[in-house]
Amino acid sequence: MQGEPWAGKSALLSTFALDPPPTLTVVSFFVTDRLATEDDHTAFTAAVLDQLATLLPDHKPRIQAEVVNRDGLRRELLTIAARREAKKQRRLVLVVDGLDEDTGKPSIVSLLPALPDKNLRVASRYGPRLPIPHGHPLTTARRYPLTASEFAAGIRASAVDELDALLEGSERERELLALITVAHGLSVPELESLTGTAPFEIDRLLRGRAGRSFRASMFSTDTVSEPDPVFALAHETLQRTAEIRLGTRILTVSLEQLHLWAEQHHDQGWPNSTPDFLLHRYFTVLGHLNDLPRMSSLAIASTRHELIYFRTGSDWTALTEIRIVQQRIGEELKPDLLTSVRLARRRDFLHDRNRDTPPTLVILRAYLGQVRRADDGWGCVRRCRTTLGPSPVVVSRGPRARRSRVVRLRRRPR
Repeated sequence: MQGEPWAGKSALLSTFALDPPPTLTVVSFFVTDRLATEDDHTAFTAAVLDQLATLLPDHKPRIQAEVVNRDGLRRELLTIAARREAKKQRRLVLVVDGLDEDTGKPSIVSLLPALPDKNLRVASRYGPRLPIPHGHPLTTARRYPLTASEFAAGIRASAVDELDALLEGSERERELLALITVAHGLSVPELESLTGTAPFEIDRLLRGRAGRSFRASMFSTDTVSEPDPVFALAHETLQRTAEIRLGTRILTVSLEQLHLWAEQHHDQGWPNSTPDFLLHRYFTVLGHLNDLPRMSSLAIASTRHELIYFRTGSDWTALTEIRIVQQRIGEELKPDLLTSVRLARRRDFLHDRNRDTPPTLVILRAYLGQVRRADDGWGCVRRCRTTLGPSPVVVSRGPRARRSRVVRLRRRPR
């Protein structure tokens, strides 16, 4: 499906994904460059594998254990899922929305199945421009042009008017808009910390006066407390419009404000009060900017990784950051070997720690109701044990064990 902005492409595909015909099973991913961490192949693969883990529960351990070739695993499991759905007389459909908003390398469009199983269909939407690889099935696929929706046009006009009102408003309103634009989404507490503006003033702007210009999304990265909604511009056209109208000077000032904010928390040793943005989405923003020095600094910050582990119960984020930075360093003409060694040392430490995590700890978290924390932690344990090999299990039946077995995992002697 192809059309100009505000033609209703995303609305049509999201409706289809949420309420498909009874004979279809849908796996979907909606690319959006308005939100950090939702606009590259890493997010695409993670989202698809999460859904395939539900469709193929017997393959869930493989999904959790795979670290390196997740793209290849995604292709394989899509084929397996399509064949299983065929036995149920159902068809599998992969829906990918917003291919033209992809900012990562390799591109998502290049990762779509070139020779899909006969029971797998791929549905996508993109704008007027998309660099399609030579020979890709999309070059010959039938296209369905969509004309602009009258309803969407009315929403667009109202949203653009609200955006103009913010640009012509007070200095504080422009500051909030610029920060949300460069950060690709911020929560009310994060904006309060950055600007010192009272929460009721921020809330009045985001939910009242400019309600159509912003959209709130929930990111459940924190298993300790309830996450705050992250506010971003409601449409990629509004994101582009805000970037153009604010201009390089204002956006650069806001970006430096984010960098200074991160440096302050770094100097404080990443305290427990560190905002979620600096633990997750800031790294993605730096990736968009190709700011390798700052990305490297985050990827080797052990205290920051410990805080992420405390909030999520998993080292998956830390290991992913290390892998991305190592790949970026490897692509440099003059790679930073010292940083690469430090990253490898940090990665090995995380692998060792997760390999030696007692399974009883994971079970305890599940009993305490921390289901996601237990699931993420066990997945990371499996990934690390697959990479480095299992540790020996020693069963103790001594007098202190009472009637139950005491199971300890010890590191293998080197």
